[in-house]
Amino acid sequence: MGYCKKTLRRSAGGRAPAKQLKNDRKSFRKYMTAGQKVGTADYGSGKKKKKTSCVDYENTFFAHGFKTAVNPSESKDFAPRYSVACTRNPENGAVEFWTAMYFASKFNGKGIEMYGRRGVDLVLVCDVSGSMGLSFKGDSQRSYGGKTKLEVLKRSINTIMAQLRKGDRLSVVVFNHRPSTIIDLTPIETLDKKSLEESIDRLTSSGGTHLAEGLAAGLSQLGFRHDEDEEAAGEDAAPQQAKKLGLEENVKRTYFLTDMDSNLKDEKEVLEYIQKAAGNGMFTTVVGIDVDLSVGCTQKISCTSGCRYMSVSSIEEAQKTLIRDFPYEVSPIATEIHVHFAGTSILKGFGSSELLSIKPGQHKFRLSGEFASAITGNEAMGGVYLFKTQRPIDQKSNSITVSRRNILGKHSCMLGIL
Repeated sequence: MGYCKKTLRRSAGGRAPAKQLKNDRKSFRKYMTAGQKVGTADYGSGKKKKKTSCVDYENTFFAHGFKTAVNPSESKDFAPRYSVACTRNPENGAVEFWTAMYFASKFNGKGIEMYGRRGVDLVLVCDVSGSMGLSFKGDSQRSYGGKTKLEVLKRSINTIMAQLRKGDRLSVVVFNHRPSTIIDLTPIETLDKKSLEESIDRLTSSGGTHLAEGLAAGLSQLGFRHDEDEEAAGEDAAPQQAKKLGLEENVKRTYFLTDMDSNLKDEKEVLEYIQKAAGNGMFTTVVGIDVDLSVGCTQKISCTSGCRYMSVSSIEEAQKTLIRDFPYEVSPIATEIHVHFAGTSILKGFGSSELLSIKPGQHKFRLSGEFASAITGNEAMGGVYLFKTQRPIDQKSNSITVSRRNILGKHSCMLGIL
């Protein structure tokens, strides 16, 4: 995948080889900081936000494959794994202790085909404002013959639709300065796909952009009401009936496809809706079309349970990414992950926006969640968290404990396995 921000990490399973954790510090720092810009505009203003680009550890990890010892006989949907290393700082020769942590899953790689994914109630919320008619080149004029953002969006919708199966439900909502529903939440078995594809093909770009209103209209298909309190929001009859009958209800997910060409006040409302909906079991994937959001925005999405952000900059990239990753994207294997390091403290963490808040001396931290991972050639893109610790992990004791909430809302606690 190209320059892409991940929110919920994909689990890699197995071990990352020592060779891939070694690097020249000066070269790595140069790579990390080249071209980095950090947005500083105030969320409270209605000013147009500047497009920003963020190069960080999380994105860098996801730009490289990590070899994994995926066990075909793995029977757990979520299994913490870790490895340790002792190195010398290349600049001052000081001894440093490191722990790499990853989450194995029976759903990794071909496991998603073997065990099958959960059913999904999927809402596609699609930006059709005037800016979506612009080309990717220069973003300053409409494309006459070249590929536009709207064309990428249309192909992305068709690619996602092709991944749906029996038991899934789909809704499509479009918006510019006001939202419009193309189709309400409908079982795939009764969906008139030809008619829907024709409706999508007729979409044109026009008007202004109201991101929050568009997202709210999409989330309402899942039972979300942004003007109600958290306990009342999300009370949908279908899931409640499923619980009474003891059935496994569908995962609720919204794909928000947009170039985010609006203002900071609107963007702030979007983040509030994403966070509130996640609290009611409705997760959002933001697909930035030819856009990289501000550092603060992507970090807030990263820290929201079950949610994630990615960006695409071409039809080819969108198709490749969505075809490869969709089965893993639609439902996380864990949310609200709490990790405790016993016997040592953490000096610094890398690989997730949530680890930026770790202060030297901490023993505990929280991760918003985890996805299973596509495996290619026994490698997964990213999927590893790296920690510098004060002392080495005691490999003979139960040094790392992990608790998590699964997609059904059940809590469990387990030990990390070396």
